[in-house]
Amino acid sequence: MRLFTLGRTELRVHPLVVVVVAAACVLGRLDELLLCACAVTLHELSHAAAAHAFACPVPSVELMPFGGVARLAPGPLSPRAESAIAAAGPVASLLSAGLTAMCGYLFPAVRGRLETFLTFNLTLAVLNLLPALPLDGGRILRAQLQRRLSYGAATRIAAWAGVAAGAALLSLAAACALRGAYNLTLPTMGVFLLLAAVSELRALPEGQMQAYLHRYDGVHTGETYAVHQVAAHASMRAREALRMLRHNRYNVLRVVDGRMRTIGEMDEGALLSAIAEGRGTAPLGELLAFDRRRRM
Repeated sequence: MRLFTLGRTELRVHPLVVVVVAAACVLGRLDELLLCACAVTLHELSHAAAAHAFACPVPSVELMPFGGVARLAPGPLSPRAESAIAAAGPVASLLSAGLTAMCGYLFPAVRGRLETFLTFNLTLAVLNLLPALPLDGGRILRAQLQRRLSYGAATRIAAWAGVAAGAALLSLAAACALRGAYNLTLPTMGVFLLLAAVSELRALPEGQMQAYLHRYDGVHTGETYAVHQVAAHASMRAREALRMLRHNRYNVLRVVDGRMRTIGEMDEGALLSAIAEGRGTAPLGELLAFDRRRRM
């Protein structure tokens, strides 16, 4: 459901939010829900503002029953841009918490309501800084890992951290339930983290293909990319080599034999074409030989 448009960004609300609002009205907690919605909106709009600063379009910001999401336009981000965009939300929440604490000190009459808003902001900041995808901390972790690893390897590490965090929350919820302390928040967050992290893992090949297509379009519009060269043994399979590609570089594989002698080169376009043709399990040496025969 679309609420309004701010610039080129739509502010949307998930249909289930209507159910949550109705439940809050029945339970007399509507004021708390509105404060929570304000905190989440501020958090997500901060992501959107940071994305715009890096010339990354944000088609929509959607509020959901258990948080929100700023949807960025498809395309690869540099590690610096991804870190800054991911950090913008928690930083905004922490600043908001600090200003709220100051107002509570200056205006004691409204301190009760302000404490609720402060708690929401602190909770948002702390939870999102956990180093696990799809949380902001996980995106910061992935961006930093990309300085040493490929995009695929960095994503896998951060996503598996998300799986571990989700499993830990579910285990904690089960332990609390065994002691007679029931809390719906823990299992809900655990399931969300688990499913979202698995979704990140499943979407990884598609993300790598989108990054290649973005670079392909960029070259035709005058953009330039640094070249990332990596040596790989001829016996390595194409899908395994895909994990070595850097997300924001033009990748070239130097295929070597057992004596570390170069037997040929394969760029990322040839590698991705082979995988798209169903030859993802073929060794690189075989792909090179096939490519040479096809050119003859």
